[in-house]
Amino acid sequence: MPDSFVPLSPTDVAEASAANEMFGDMLGEPLDAPTRRVLLPILIAAIGLILAVGMVRAGETKVNNAIQAMLRLPVGCDTELIIQKPGRFYIYVETKSSLPAFEGACANAARSFDNRDVEPNIEMEIRLPTGDAPPIFAEKGESYDRAGFRGTLLGRVRIGNAATFTAVVRGNTTDAAIALGPEISDLSHGWRTGATFALVAALLMAIVARVVPRLRVDD
Repeated sequence: MPDSFVPLSPTDVAEASAANEMFGDMLGEPLDAPTRRVLLPILIAAIGLILAVGMVRAGETKVNNAIQAMLRLPVGCDTELIIQKPGRFYIYVETKSSLPAFEGACANAARSFDNRDVEPNIEMEIRLPTGDAPPIFAEKGESYDRAGFRGTLLGRVRIGNAATFTAVVRGNTTDAAIALGPEISDLSHGWRTGATFALVAALLMAIVARVVPRLRVDD
């Protein structure tokens, strides 16, 4: 019966030794390690990007909801204003708005308008039940044109007690409205800052995940 094994020639032995030296390091390392070093940073960066985009969209939704929920008052009317939660209110003049129906001395049906032709000159005063008026401080801040409304910051007022007040609004056009609510710039900037932080943190983590394994291999 012939031998099942054929001895290698000296040339074959030398070639086998060279192959072992060439691929020895590769065989000693898992094949998926280089792929993992590349994919892990990409995955971290992608998660950070998705999180940042999600935060921006959530912030945009919150800002839109805050604008839609503002308390709106017509121009040319003395309107009863019920404040149930005291605090600081920001006052906006809206040239694109939707007003609800009002009853009483200033009865009006619900209506919408988009006034781009007239520069409104609006004055407002909030009278307490005692006849006093809290000061309205002029403010400059972020305007908005979204969610079906367009407004410009007029000022801010602080109301310390829950009660029923009278809002006196006068102006050169009735195609305008007063809106009371939070400061829009605070809402939008907060979400943008959070999204930026999340993206930067993810990029830094991706860089660390890419560099640290390489440093270990070099060592």
